[in-house]
Order: sequence, then structure tokens, then C-alpha cells
Amino acid sequence: MTRIFDQENKFMAFMYRMTDLFLLNVLWIVTSLPVITLGASTTALYTVVYKMRKNEESYIARSYFKAFRENFRQGTALWLIILGSGGLLYFDMYITAITGIEGKEMLSIVFLIAAVLFLLVVPYVFPVLARFDTTVIQILKIATYLSLRHIYYTLPVLAIILVPVIIILSYLYFLPVFLIISVSGSAYLTAYFFQKIYTKYQREE
Repeated sequence: MTRIFDQENKFMAFMYRMTDLFLLNVLWIVTSLPVITLGASTTALYTVVYKMRKNEESYIARSYFKAFRENFRQGTALWLIILGSGGLLYFDMYITAITGIEGKEMLSIVFLIAAVLFLLVVPYVFPVLARFDTTVIQILKIATYLSLRHIYYTLPVLAIILVPVIIILSYLYFLPVFLIISVSGSAYLTAYFFQKIYTKYQREE
């Protein structure tokens, strides 16, 4: 009977991990509700899932709030940069689409390329902040470099993040999945790719 609840039992290990991800998902949702804190909460999320993947984490909530506090300033600054640049890019694309401005086709191509680059880089920003202790500008540089240098990892990362969002937005009855494990589950899966990238550079060093 005791073997059933033994963490070395594969089924129980899986259930313990799912419980941790559920708690992590709830913490992320609650701390992201003010919206402006989304950068700090996502950084804290990745800080914990990195540890979970290495089996180094026992106290989910304690580690989460510690990382949230430590990365609040930079996480918020990066989130505001992403929000502002994304909003500006959308506005420029919208204005270009509805007006008859000269060179409209060329501008549309430029903005489309910028939008693709934006989508490729953003998923790396907070995972990089969770891993590296450096300036906001350096975080953006590292995120841009890694996302383009390792495009073969970036594409599955983007798919893991976007597919659940698209499904939930298209079929609202999947909303409970978002509340249960969607965000933390995506972070846990994408952390696999990020850690493979970091390991590559650690070996080179």
C-alpha cells in the first residue's frame, strides 16, 4: 500500500508533478491579474519550472514569490516594452492597411517581417530573464540572438505557447484547461528547449 504513494512510483510521480503545475498555474493567474505584473509573474513561473525540470524544487509557492519579488522591476520593464512595441506595431499595420499611403505594399512587408520577428523573440524574453542576471537591454539582445540562432527550437516553442491559446479562444469550453494547467504546462514543456540551448553554451564555455 505504501508503494502506491511512493514518489518513485511513476504514476504518483506524475500526479505530484501535475499537482505542482496546477499550483504554479494558479499562482501565475493570481499574480498576473493586475496585468502590469505579467512580466514578473512569467519570469517567476520559468524560474520554478527550470528547477522542477532538474528536480530541485520542493517549495513551489516559496520559490515562486521569491523569484517574483527579485524580478519584479526588470520583468515589469520588459513587459511594458513588449506591450508598447506590440501595440505600436499593430497600430502601424492597421493604419497602413486602411489608408492609401504611398508605398503601402512595401510598408506592409516591412511591418509583416517586424511582426514575425516580434513573435519569435517575445517567448524568449522572460525565460532568459529567469536564467540570466543582467540588464534589460542585454536580456532583449540575448532573447533576439537565441530565438534566431536556434530557430529549430523557436518554432516548437512558439507552437506550444500559441496552440493552447488558439484552442481556448476558439472553443471557450476549454477555458477550464487554462485555469488548471495550460500556462504552467506550456512553460514546463518549453523549458525543455530553453534548457537544451543553455546547456549547449555551458558546454562551449
